[in-house]
Amino acid sequence: MSQTVSVAFVVEKEYQNPGGIAEIESILKSLGALSTTSGYATVSGQFTPAQIEKHFSVHVETVPPIESEEQDFGARGGYVTDAKPRIPTSLGGYVTSVSIEPPVTRHSE
Repeated sequence: MSQTVSVAFVVEKEYQNPGGIAEIESILKSLGALSTTSGYATVSGQFTPAQIEKHFSVHVETVPPIESEEQDFGARGGYVTDAKPRIPTSLGGYVTSVSIEPPVTRHSE
């Protein structure tokens, strides 16, 4: 399986309900999302880097994992972009923003 990138979407207020979330998830799947997860006001989808370039008009760069140090537990690595992703036309009106989820650093106490 190819690597996937998590893309997060903030849902427009009128679609922050089970029916609206289901519509958005259906659109994401039509764009090729390999899986989706959702909350009350957000939806995330897993896309390949090629799908992101095609649908969101940005290039993703790989961020390597960071080894743990005394002050933190390191980071798992992930992806970043050098520009703001474009909201695909099919999602216009459904979401207010889209972002590539950044790598997470795990901090110690």
